[in-house]
Amino acid sequence: MEDEPDILKFSDSKRKNNQLSTRIGKVVDKTSYIKLTLILLGVIFSSSFFYWLLSPYNQGTSIKNITYLNSLYFSVVTFSTVGYGDIHAVGIGKVFVVFEILSGVTLLSLLIGKLASERQSALLLLIYTSEQQRRLQES
Repeated sequence: MEDEPDILKFSDSKRKNNQLSTRIGKVVDKTSYIKLTLILLGVIFSSSFFYWLLSPYNQGTSIKNITYLNSLYFSVVTFSTVGYGDIHAVGIGKVFVVFEILSGVTLLSLLIGKLASERQSALLLLIYTSEQQRRLQES
């Protein structure tokens, strides 16, 4: 019976000691999945809006008077990869592409990293609690 508080102490201490030590790590750790997803969608939609807005002036994409759906396609492809080459940025649009590529790499890696870290923490907690349960049963 005295081992039960140890399990509770572990879960409480785990919450305190499971934080990252750098400032950036703490910010990432506190950021929710919803906030990351909203930022991700915000970058995609705002970039596609700028490509669409600048294309009549031959400054956004290689296609003059691009439709918004095509600019959205270009934005998603640019965000998630480096593009397919069917549409490319021209003029000031190159600045938006660089920003979007760097944002895409950063945000997608943060989202995937948070998912993997959460899964690993859950598995470690499961292993620890099953080991504690085994020790309690042996006692």
